[in-house]
Amino acid sequence: MESRVKYFEIEEYIHDKTDLSVSWRAWLVLLGLTAYTVSRGHGRRRNTLAILTFGNMAEITFLIGRILFGGYFFMNGMNHFLKRGAMTGYATSKGVPMPEVMVLFSGLLIILGGLGVVLGVQIEIALALIILFLVPVTLKMHAFWSISDPQAKMGEMVNFMKNTALIGATLMLYSVCAVWQSFL
Repeated sequence: MESRVKYFEIEEYIHDKTDLSVSWRAWLVLLGLTAYTVSRGHGRRRNTLAILTFGNMAEITFLIGRILFGGYFFMNGMNHFLKRGAMTGYATSKGVPMPEVMVLFSGLLIILGGLGVVLGVQIEIALALIILFLVPVTLKMHAFWSISDPQAKMGEMVNFMKNTALIGATLMLYSVCAVWQSFL
């Protein structure tokens, strides 16, 4: 698939000659996009024509996947803090030692892991944090084999299998770290 090119104009406010107002460029690079610029105007204000190139479909789908995958963990991590009482009660019912501390700690793990994936920073560490969360949670919180009630057992089995798939996806992301770097 050929590159797609989008043109848009940005008005930049320049404080002095050393201020290049590169913050918008940094966000584009962070998202895996490329911007070439042509500026016109003088002094404190100038208009910049940005040529934004989208690479092949793999780059676009990889970016969307990063946002969805990392965003999932980020949002769930936020819920560990926003719904701490309910999460602590659930952890207590599963026999987790120091449930409130573990809820907050696990929430921090997946917030940092999710942000790392979305932003593409410290990728290996971000993925390790996600694995460090998923493996014990999957085995302790979703131990469907120890439940006798068929309906509860099915619910925990679904969550166990979902987490197992997320572990697999995280491991696959480890294998594409070199490719990931090329998208940044």
